[in-house]
Amino acid sequence: MMKKAYVFPGQGAQFLGMGEEYFDQFPELVSIVDSVLGYSIKELCLQDPHKHLNQTQYTQPALYTVNALNYIAKAQATNNKPDLVAGHSLGEYNALLAAGAFDFETGLKLVQKRGELMGKANQGGMLAVLGIDIGLVREILVQLNDPRIQLANINSAKQTILSGDMAALTASCQYFEQQGAKCVPLKVSAAFHSTYMREARDEFTAYLRGFQFRPLEIPVVANLTAQPYPSINYQQILADQITGTVKWHDTILLMLHSGVEDIEEVGPGNVLTKLTGFIQSAYEDELNSKPEPVAEQPNNLLFMYGGQGFHYRNMGRELFEHSQVFRSAFMECDAMVQETLGVSLIKDLYQHQSNNATLENILVTHPACFSVGYCLTRELAARGIKPAAVLGYSLGEYIAATIAGVVDFKTALRLVCMQARLLKEQAANGRMLAVLTNVADFSGNADDYAGASLACVNYQDNFIISGDHELIVQIRQRLEQRGVLTAILPVAHSFHSDHIDGIRADFIRQASEVAYTKPSINFYSASPQILSGDLNHENLWRAIREPVNFYNVISEIKNSKDYTFIDLSPTASLAAFMDRIFGKHERHRFAINQFGRNLETLNKLVADVKKAESLPG
Repeated sequence: MMKKAYVFPGQGAQFLGMGEEYFDQFPELVSIVDSVLGYSIKELCLQDPHKHLNQTQYTQPALYTVNALNYIAKAQATNNKPDLVAGHSLGEYNALLAAGAFDFETGLKLVQKRGELMGKANQGGMLAVLGIDIGLVREILVQLNDPRIQLANINSAKQTILSGDMAALTASCQYFEQQGAKCVPLKVSAAFHSTYMREARDEFTAYLRGFQFRPLEIPVVANLTAQPYPSINYQQILADQITGTVKWHDTILLMLHSGVEDIEEVGPGNVLTKLTGFIQSAYEDELNSKPEPVAEQPNNLLFMYGGQGFHYRNMGRELFEHSQVFRSAFMECDAMVQETLGVSLIKDLYQHQSNNATLENILVTHPACFSVGYCLTRELAARGIKPAAVLGYSLGEYIAATIAGVVDFKTALRLVCMQARLLKEQAANGRMLAVLTNVADFSGNADDYAGASLACVNYQDNFIISGDHELIVQIRQRLEQRGVLTAILPVAHSFHSDHIDGIRADFIRQASEVAYTKPSINFYSASPQILSGDLNHENLWRAIREPVNFYNVISEIKNSKDYTFIDLSPTASLAAFMDRIFGKHERHRFAINQFGRNLETLNKLVADVKKAESLPG
């Protein structure tokens, strides 16, 4: 069945005459409005004798009322509820009303107070920046480095609204116009959706405490996060929305990635309908764009994909914010993960405050590692860089298999989510430890490692052991007493050891339901137990259960093939391992790392690869 979403417009959509068809249809609700507000809503919307309609304290309750009456009329006519709802700024209250958060009168009281508080604000103004991509707008804002200018609304890829000090906004116009933008000052009384509204937010927070909110009956996508509201305990989001950026562009993309085919505006005018059309058209153009045929590449690129533990907070964030290709692909991953595991990669990686618990939650990190590698590959493909071969390291087998055509993207990510859930439920309380000494120490001082498994050999002086959490802590203490350097990995499971054997039966059962095809390009595995190019459910199990020996596998490939190796793990660790094994070489490259400036790093990689391809010989 086709998924349907309703979206409700916010301030700016009002016009004289709005709601005319509904006021006489719902006299009881109109009476409630007049009683709460103390004036005639019908007179305000249809006649506006005192010229109040465009004043915030009047606009907000008026729009809420017209949006609500429109929705109620539609619900009565169709007897159906949408699958998803969202509202632009003020319109979010209508979305919450539709989802059952509160009754009509409660919502009216909330927006009346919100309009009153926002109407009292008199600091700053707003500026529309039109015609240039949001990524470029962000770059200019970074260069300006002026806290007086803030992102208020991201309405579409090429329609951004800024808030802040009016003099600073006016001065910034020259920088945006130099890049081809059109700047339009907005006729508003204050810098809405910015920190200039903190006082209004704080007063509204206190006001919200006087109301009870119901669990949501259908998903509501929040302006603040472009992610669904939690079903309960969501009041603070309403207050924070007053100072936060309205992420409308990403809200519509989330709907599209979630399979919503029909997005209908419910309320006066067609402002959101036009925005949705722009966003949907760009989205469909990207989906329908034909990939370039894979050309013979003189440098024979081999893409390498890392595993669990090669992760950190905000990995890929700069690309998510600046690249339409990466962001679109990542949102597609995020939608699938939300549907499968009930967690949001975007929220947990990019929006949560830093905490170790999230970084060790395999329901987040497992699909996140897959998604970053996959999205980097999509980004490089859009720039004309494609691999002649792939290599997977542990979890990276899934990405490599996807890029080689062994399984499709959705199947691979579902398998990753399945694996994460099984590990979370049945194989917790594990730990992995990187040991920075010669791998011969593992057998030469066996008593120090008793009970642990040799999980990975990265190079001769870097290996990883795996086992029970408390055991690994004890081993680390013994090694440090001998002066051996170690590092605990942000992994709460003992990959590549018998500690995970309990999930084997369920894993094999589910993985065996997948159809695996022959790879379309050379496919290598960092697990010596997996034959090159041979991937099936048994070998997927071996990829996480059996030891990884990157040192041996990469040495064999390097000595027999003339590849340029490109590391697409988030940390660039695989390229660093190769430098330690073979010495630094221009053919050991990486796309991003954990030290920032990822866009610059990726751009340099693309330029260097294209330059190398153009050289003769």
